Amino acid sequence: PPPPPPPPADDHYAGHPPLPPPPEHGAPRPRRPAINHAACRIQRAWKVSRWRRRFFEFSEKELKWVGSLDWLQQHNHLYGTELADPEDVRWWMQHRQGAPLDREVDPWGCSKLRDHLNKMWYGRTTEELEMEALQRQRREQE
Repeated sequence: PPPPPPPPADDHYAGHPPLPPPPEHGAPRPRRPAINHAACRIQRAWKVSRWRRRFFEFSEKELKWVGSLDWLQQHNHLYGTELADPEDVRWWMQHRQGAPLDREVDPWGCSKLRDHLNKMWYGRTTEELEMEALQRQRREQE
């Protein structure tokens, strides 16, 4: 079959070299990216960014709650540090009396959680904090 005619002059591919013929008869032609593809990606990124900002502002102003770790830590809501309702405190204290300690039930998980929380709040692991406490005690004894 003869090669296809060049695109019309008003086509958005005007000025680009024609595509090479397909390798086999009837095979689909390789697609060129649209000229405005980069602009579309920039616009989409801007729309997503704008949506995030508006969602964050709405959540903070209207709901008084944002689920990002940074916001939760700044507002003292990270890992259950927010104040509980009195009835929840009573229920928790009642059930806690007979419950075994976390370090007895799951020593590995307890130590990993403690390490993670110490890294989040203090920037150091449990062992590093314990070493500093020991060094402080030794200095005080001297």
